[in-house]
Amino acid sequence: MGITKKSGFTIVELLIVVVVIGVLAAIVIVAYSGITSAAQEAKIASDLKNIKQAIFRLELDVGATVFGCPGNGSTYGPEGTSNAVNTGLVSVPTSGFINESCTWSAGAVASWDGPYMPNTLDPWDRGYRIDLDYFLCESGTAQLIAAAISMGENGATNYPTSATSGACTVAASDDVYLELWRP
Repeated sequence: MGITKKSGFTIVELLIVVVVIGVLAAIVIVAYSGITSAAQEAKIASDLKNIKQAIFRLELDVGATVFGCPGNGSTYGPEGTSNAVNTGLVSVPTSGFINESCTWSAGAVASWDGPYMPNTLDPWDRGYRIDLDYFLCESGTAQLIAAAISMGENGATNYPTSATSGACTVAASDDVYLELWRP
């Protein structure tokens, strides 16, 4: 009677297989995370360019930009989401006063030939902001621009400190913006 050898795996072999599977899973998770971030960034960049093009098409049709503001790029103040009625990008705006320099006239509303863009949301399911008095910190100096903005994952617009004039610093921000115009 001889010794019979049972076939199977030793505990060491099983542990090695589990460790290898764990390492491969970690690599896949890190790679997927990077791909997701890159896809979000690409979507934001594409959407912001489309919003800027929609604003210029709106201006060509009605003679005014978002919020019914004059088309010369000199108006600042109103802000809202790109899909709001008063921007005039997604649906026909209502005639009337927006602020001291922006009004949707009956003629502009009648000339509206949109929609100029679809109802577009950022990767976190929020509308993009159109801010006609967005403060930007460039080389330590606050600059006022009109911008289309994704407020990033945290959902907050982060303005530079001392943004109204003079020197400024920027806090960490996940905002992504595209400049529409400057004064």
